[in-house]
Amino acid sequence: MLESFSAIGASDDPCSEIYAGPNAFSENETQALRDFVLANSNTIKVYLTLHSYGQYLLHPWGYTSDLPENEPVLRNVGEAAAKALAAKFGTKYVVGSSTNILYAAAGGSDDWMMGVAGADLSYTMELPGGRFDPPPSRIASVGIETFEAFKIFQQFVEEKYVKKSLLN
Repeated sequence: MLESFSAIGASDDPCSEIYAGPNAFSENETQALRDFVLANSNTIKVYLTLHSYGQYLLHPWGYTSDLPENEPVLRNVGEAAAKALAAKFGTKYVVGSSTNILYAAAGGSDDWMMGVAGADLSYTMELPGGRFDPPPSRIASVGIETFEAFKIFQQFVEEKYVKKSLLN
């Protein structure tokens, strides 16, 4: 599903690691997500996609080393979330764009959500654990600490949109 999102920098070669699929939104799951997001884009402010593994909070862009205009906000909110994650159980996350701290990853939903759908903040959270199949004993602790990061993203929305609308 990840590579089914249309993206600059994706490949049309089915043997490539960055193959985008036969066409944009070729899968039922990506079509459903696209339709929901576009119908509600005026209310979606933050987008999070959870992956395993790696302990990274990745923000756009994944297809280029260029940074988005709001990179300082993405970095600051991401670092606040990383601090909240570390405060719970000591798990340290690295914050940055995937291209600049890992590798180019064209076709990610986080890029589409910010670049096309207009979300203010968009992140891929690479969760800790035993590679792509974390042991069941880690699931609860990862969920508990991840919720701490969710609170930071909720706080961003509340401060930027909810409190502002209450004052108007």
